[in-house]
Amino acid sequence: MTSPGYLQYPHINGDLVVFVAADDVWLAPVSGGRAWRFTADQAKVTTPRFAADGGHVAWASSRDGGADIYLGSIGDGASTRLSHWGATWARVSGWTDNGEVLAVSTAAQPFGHYTWARALGTPISAGADTERLLPFGPVADLSAGPGPLADGSPGAGLVALLNGTWAALAPILRTGSATGAEPPGDCGSARSPAVVLRRSAVCSLTCPASSPAR
Repeated sequence: MTSPGYLQYPHINGDLVVFVAADDVWLAPVSGGRAWRFTADQAKVTTPRFAADGGHVAWASSRDGGADIYLGSIGDGASTRLSHWGATWARVSGWTDNGEVLAVSTAAQPFGHYTWARALGTPISAGADTERLLPFGPVADLSAGPGPLADGSPGAGLVALLNGTWAALAPILRTGSATGAEPPGDCGSARSPAVVLRRSAVCSLTCPASSPAR
């Protein structure tokens, strides 16, 4: 594909960019040149995202009916289905540090406008065919945040879009802990990773100490 086209959902890793065009996932050199088709499903597809190693891509597709999450290897082109939701809507938001795919979908929700976040196991995470429901409540999107900060504190770990407001959440992807209220004790101190980004709002925060989900 050498001519200009209607390209969607670009994501860059190293010298490659992945994007959607003509109902398929494509790859192309960042420097320009010929793109090549990564999938050939001719089905609605969205939000392809590279893994940190650049060797895999995850995306949402309706090739088997409803919206589900798929994983493909850049090296050999082999792909696998990570979820079996048959949802009305889904998107890939990114990856965890240990190789799980972060996704948001309407799966198992009572209404189409309710979307929930999940972490899907992959061969990279050594937990294929696993799925974790993340304890954030309804969210529209997720983004992997920064790792440890210069002072050694944990960093944000994850950023979640809650009702139109971006909020930084403490690193719960490994512990699975979260609370829906202001953290107790010194969790509100400067060393706490629970902060609010952009607009002022009351958002789900997490204390560095593990606390039960609700």
